[in-house]
Amino acid sequence: LQAIECPAANYVLQKCIIMMPHTGFQFILDELLAGGADAVSAAVRHKYGCRIVKSLLEHGTQEQISPIVEVVMEVAIDIAKHPYGTFVVQHMLLHLAGEARRCLLQHLTAGANMLASDPQGCATLGAALVDSGLTEEVLSLARRLAEGPNLLVEMACLRHGHRAVKEVLELLEGRELDSARRQLAAGAGQLRSSRYGRVVARDLANKASRRIDLDVVLRNQQACLV
Repeated sequence: LQAIECPAANYVLQKCIIMMPHTGFQFILDELLAGGADAVSAAVRHKYGCRIVKSLLEHGTQEQISPIVEVVMEVAIDIAKHPYGTFVVQHMLLHLAGEARRCLLQHLTAGANMLASDPQGCATLGAALVDSGLTEEVLSLARRLAEGPNLLVEMACLRHGHRAVKEVLELLEGRELDSARRQLAAGAGQLRSSRYGRVVARDLANKASRRIDLDVVLRNQQACLV
């Protein structure tokens, strides 16, 4: 455990995990898990420990990493909001098998309101909203964010949040998309007061302008046909 938190030794452990067969680095998992849930949770939240956990998630078998996954799932929202923990959750979204990834997405959707108002939580949401093959679960997350009162506006004003808002707008369609756009339009003043909010406001204005131009073209074509 000392090596996991060491600025130099953590690189040695990472190299062991990368270079050895999965049976060869089992000793690292054994020592980490011997400390129980508290040790795993501490490693996930540690500047260097999170790197070891990420390597284990990437190179370990699903059976090997399942005890780590179980610990993270229990406190997924808290870890997703942590400056280092967010990287672990994002890595889980990339490397977990389908059912475990689905469960993680459901946890994030349930806590979406808390994540949306947190800078690191927004980074986690941005990663979760990228289609990972679980289209329905990702769409459910997008809908939850769009339904929350002023959530999209608050997110749009954050560094990582404005990217997540763009993902939400890409995922939604029809009335749901129109509703999301109206929510953002209603918060135009708040968006303009933020560096990142202004990016979202400009995108909305550009897309609205293109829609108006398209409507004009269609009306002109219809007039010509008449």
